[in-house]
Amino acid sequence: MQNLRRPIILLLLSAVIFLSLSVFNFAFAKKKDIADEVLNKYKTAKLVKLDVIKRVKSEILGKEQVFEGKIFVSQKRFRWDTETPDRSQILYDGDTIWNTQYPPKELKSNPNVAKMKVDRNSRKQLLLSLLLNNEPLSKNFKVLSRTQIDGVINVNLAPKSSELNIKTLIVKIESKKKEISTISYTDDIGNVTDIEISKAVFLQSSDSKLFIFRMPSGATVTNI
Repeated sequence: MQNLRRPIILLLLSAVIFLSLSVFNFAFAKKKDIADEVLNKYKTAKLVKLDVIKRVKSEILGKEQVFEGKIFVSQKRFRWDTETPDRSQILYDGDTIWNTQYPPKELKSNPNVAKMKVDRNSRKQLLLSLLLNNEPLSKNFKVLSRTQIDGVINVNLAPKSSELNIKTLIVKIESKKKEISTISYTDDIGNVTDIEISKAVFLQSSDSKLFIFRMPSGATVTNI
């Protein structure tokens, strides 16, 4: 992934996780359990809307950053809008990955847009291959443990390849609501990212307009 900037890599990783969870089987036994039932909700929905809070704990800086926004997932398309503290968006429309960074409100400058056209060469990269082919998470992650405490199922996973830039992945499922509540991962330099899902809406019809990229006025575009 040498031709992608690190922030985009980690955002893409979140997209990969959400898209591939729907085809992952957390159960150790052959019989179906509640985790499979929960994941089936994400798999069968035409569109999933999520209100999320992302917390990033920096190993180097020793501080935590908090971002609030919304995620939209529809089969092999993905959109993540961050509203606070600063606006940003990552969008994959099926052909191109767009990452828009808006300046802080107090600054009078133009947005920056990073554009990556998905072609035959980029599809060979592991992370993009996962995103575009919707491969099951189990192909590239192994289950280390699976426990249930106070109605919360905790699934701990580890990547099979260092190319994914993370060390561990934890998925928490609320058995009562039958929904994923938190996805956490530790990257290769020790930063911990927690993505808390405060609200999830499952729809049986998609909205293609959500995945159409609209270029911000005056934006500076960089092809990567």
